[in-house]
Amino acid sequence: MRPFSSRVKSTNHNRCSKIINHLSWVYTKRFICEENPGTPQGSKLSNFFFLMLVNSVVKVVKHSHITLFADDMKIMHKIESINDCHKLQSDLDSICCWANELGLKFNVQKCEQMTYSHKRNNISFNYTINNSHLQIIDQKKDLGIKFTPNMSFNTHVENCISSCNKILGLIKRSCKHMTDPDALLQLYQGLVRSKLEYGAVLWDPENNLWTHKIEAVQYRFVKYLFHKENGFYPVYPEHISYLEMCEALQLLTLRSRRKIQKMIHLYKLTKGSVDSFHLFDEMTKNILPMDLHHYSTRHR
Repeated sequence: MRPFSSRVKSTNHNRCSKIINHLSWVYTKRFICEENPGTPQGSKLSNFFFLMLVNSVVKVVKHSHITLFADDMKIMHKIESINDCHKLQSDLDSICCWANELGLKFNVQKCEQMTYSHKRNNISFNYTINNSHLQIIDQKKDLGIKFTPNMSFNTHVENCISSCNKILGLIKRSCKHMTDPDALLQLYQGLVRSKLEYGAVLWDPENNLWTHKIEAVQYRFVKYLFHKENGFYPVYPEHISYLEMCEALQLLTLRSRRKIQKMIHLYKLTKGSVDSFHLFDEMTKNILPMDLHHYSTRHR
């Protein structure tokens, strides 16, 4: 898979007017005058017209899969031979022609090429946009989650743990004299735990080492909050386990919360609330049908 990301910088408003094909008039006190077309930059109509233009790009992509989010675009293709590389380049050329016809410009400096594979030797191909070679990268942060070629999220988890520890330290220093435990809990949930759980359905680690490192962030906060409420740390005068402290504070462990998130996501996927038919097909194609011939429906 070779995702391609780009950012479109300008919008041709005259082209928008032609697409809409709408002529508006103003009628005031028996006088009819023609309204000048166009929208001011930064208005909501400009964003609407821009999306109308960009969404039409899916019609020109013939061989690859394309995804759009605001003004970001990704195009990807499964590469098994050099012929697949040429198909992907053909779709890139079609996108360039589409953009030129609409008067849109790609910022080639922000267009990048990345290969996802577990193979040691991959097919090498230099993709181009408007005769400019795309920059080859080995990691990419997309919607707040860092991706690597082998689809390992260890780097993302490590950066997330480091960032959350810094935020937790800031909370402890800033709230040294705060005595309200509910306020401290809300700060932790809003600034630390929300960051630790963002996108966890995707990157939830199977390795116990990373699971313990993630849990250690909440363990530090739970000990701090326990000391605020009771005046002593849980190791003195008696040892209190992490699970007991979480139960006393009515907190679930982060691992349990991630499991609940994945179960909710699975439920939404089966009910069609999540727009991912490809993922649903991959999930259900390996389910064997139940053989009912060995069962009797007669009541005994």
